[in-house]
Amino acid sequence: MLVLGYRKTIRTEVVDPPSLPARESVEERAGTLHFLPATLQITSELDTEVRKRGIFPVDVYRTVLKFDGAFELAALFGITEPVEDLAFRNLRLSVGISDIRGIVADLKLQVDGEPAYFQPGPESALLSSGIHVPLPLPDLNQPRKIPFSFSLELIGTEALRFIPVGRNTQIEMSSKWPHPGFIGEYLPVERNISGAGFTTTWKTTSIITNLDAMFASCRPSEAPCAAIEARHLGVSLIDPVNNYTLSERATKHSLLFIVLTFAGFFIFEVMKQVRVHPVQYAFVGAGLVVFYLLLISLSEHNGFAVDYLLSSLACITLITTDVRSVFGSTGRALILGAGLSALYGALYCVLNAEDFALLMGSALLFGVLAAAMMLTRKVDWSLQTKPEAS
Repeated sequence: MLVLGYRKTIRTEVVDPPSLPARESVEERAGTLHFLPATLQITSELDTEVRKRGIFPVDVYRTVLKFDGAFELAALFGITEPVEDLAFRNLRLSVGISDIRGIVADLKLQVDGEPAYFQPGPESALLSSGIHVPLPLPDLNQPRKIPFSFSLELIGTEALRFIPVGRNTQIEMSSKWPHPGFIGEYLPVERNISGAGFTTTWKTTSIITNLDAMFASCRPSEAPCAAIEARHLGVSLIDPVNNYTLSERATKHSLLFIVLTFAGFFIFEVMKQVRVHPVQYAFVGAGLVVFYLLLISLSEHNGFAVDYLLSSLACITLITTDVRSVFGSTGRALILGAGLSALYGALYCVLNAEDFALLMGSALLFGVLAAAMMLTRKVDWSLQTKPEAS
């Protein structure tokens, strides 16, 4: 936005007491005027990478923002009152940036074809932080259109937001990131998302943003205006299948997984007429719980697929070895171990299914239930519940 300082001289005749000649009282008041661009176009190409903070991954982006637009100033800046006692000074173009530590290089502005360099500080009480460029005062008596263009290279994390301050604003963004989350008050008018990335376009007007009125209401406070900062739009970097998300999904499936494993034990117990002591069930349950602890702890240091394989192999081996001593048969233990391996494999597929996780989980549960019903269709359950003769 353009920020213009002014000083107003207020002259008042004072007659006190009436018997004395009138004298003139002069008071000077300072203030600022703010002008938003008539047109504003921003283009951004977002390059992303994953960095490490200790053992934790952080999604980082680097982007070059290209700004093009124009200010349309009326004669005398649209002031209708007499301007004889008005003095204008310090015209500057201010750009609000929430964290200027993300700026990569020096910035050069083109105003009416003339170069100028940005300086630190927004030079406006309405902006909490940013940069500015001093500009020469234009001819006050003529309406003026001031075109501008500049590029801004930024590094940031998690999200990139804009406040569409133009009377007509258009923002175009593209990236190879396949999982964008569109945030803020205004949704894109066009978007294309695929595995190769996304492209999106926002278009807003002052009719829907009402930022002119918000700036007018914030001026008396002369402080950063939260209402303006809330009128943003942008994109967040979502990683729906990272290690922690997958571990959380696995934990959410834990109850189903433990129940299915115990169901397999119970079916073996019924079909093979082998009594399994509750302590053995407790040991198997403890082994299943340890699987999730191993998975979460290992996934903080390696890839999820490798850690899932190591954790599942360790728990399957532990449970299979214990089952062999319970059932007294290597073959039965291997059958149960193969069933657990298939269950772990199916769970891995469910965890990596971003859009079909619920469908695959429901199909898995239905399949296991159908298999249990088929395997036990010849079991006489009345005999299983009949007490043994003393």
